[in-house]
Amino acid sequence: MSNEENTLKKIIEQIINKKELPGAGASDLTLSQLLASLSVEVPDPFEDIYYNFKTPIGVFRTITTPELVHDVELIDLDTKGFRSSKPRMPIQAELEAQYKAYFAKKLKRFDLPLAMDGLSPFTQKVLKLLQDLPFGEICSYKELAIQAGKPDAARTVGGMMARNRWLIAIPCHRVLPVSGKIGMYSAPGGADTKAWLLRHEGHRVENDQIIREAKND
Repeated sequence: MSNEENTLKKIIEQIINKKELPGAGASDLTLSQLLASLSVEVPDPFEDIYYNFKTPIGVFRTITTPELVHDVELIDLDTKGFRSSKPRMPIQAELEAQYKAYFAKKLKRFDLPLAMDGLSPFTQKVLKLLQDLPFGEICSYKELAIQAGKPDAARTVGGMMARNRWLIAIPCHRVLPVSGKIGMYSAPGGADTKAWLLRHEGHRVENDQIIREAKND
């Protein structure tokens, strides 16, 4: 089962328990069985939890529950004709407001309740360290692994960045290979999107590489 399917399964379980529908508390049911149990009582169980909005780099899709942000991803670079959703929960309006503030360079650190409970302790530690990396700063996968207490886990950290469920709020675009190249980026647009974000934060990027300005003595 994929990460998104696991997330949706947990959310559906919460809906069932809250509404006291048949099968409430049956956490051992499959995703298909859970969906079937909702088919009559709740015609579209995902109507409220999905929320889309437009940004300067494209369309973002989010998955939220009233108290947690489960997923924020860039799904399309083309915003032509797109109309943002209407928030159905306060958390969705707050999420979009923080992203708009980031793109306006008025917000340097996101403050959103991210649903990290299902992640391993090491993954949570790495992501929380990355949350604290300031706007405009960069580090390498190796440096992040060392800070998290596992110097030999640079490759593992790279995998975490590729699977990051909270694009920009967890600023994986600030993590680069030790070579100085900006490296891969799993969002639409790949390295071009990563370069855009780095330039947005004040970096000079040429030929997929950070150009470090010489310091005067």
